[in-house]
Amino acid sequence: MCMTGETIKIGPNKKRVPPLLVAGAIFTIITVLLLRIGTDNEPEQLTDRIIDSLILIIPLFYTSVGLVDFLRTLFDPNTALFITPKGIDDNLSTMSCGEIKWNEITGVEVNRVLNLNVLVVKLVNPETVINRQGFIKRKLLMRYAKRGRSPVIISEKRINYDIFELKRLLAERLGQS
Repeated sequence: MCMTGETIKIGPNKKRVPPLLVAGAIFTIITVLLLRIGTDNEPEQLTDRIIDSLILIIPLFYTSVGLVDFLRTLFDPNTALFITPKGIDDNLSTMSCGEIKWNEITGVEVNRVLNLNVLVVKLVNPETVINRQGFIKRKLLMRYAKRGRSPVIISEKRINYDIFELKRLLAERLGQS
């Protein structure tokens, strides 16, 4: 393992609007419109209002997560991927895993998913990293891990850096070729 004393900071792409924010906003608007159309001809009852509110919770949740992620990317100076002598510290988004030590990482690879290059950080035990997270984040990361074989997936659109150069840097630190 190549251990240099320097820390490398890779910042986020601040021009990128999170797809979750866009999709959440669209679904929220569609849901509101559909709920309004359904209640125009009927007198409103308390149970109808409660059901409508419950239906709106899901798209509002995703819109809120996307908005927080976007605002964090724009204004939080700690939103970055740090490559340190101890490992990596992924703080690029609200769904990032945080600090991961080099001995927890088995390799890195770039995969092509939906015409987009993504860096997958392979872990010795993904469940260990996932279990360090809070409840909601843990549930979402389990889904990432099932799809991508790792909870640590970095999209080329998320960072302001070349994804293949990042792979090279990480592989170098891991002692891979």
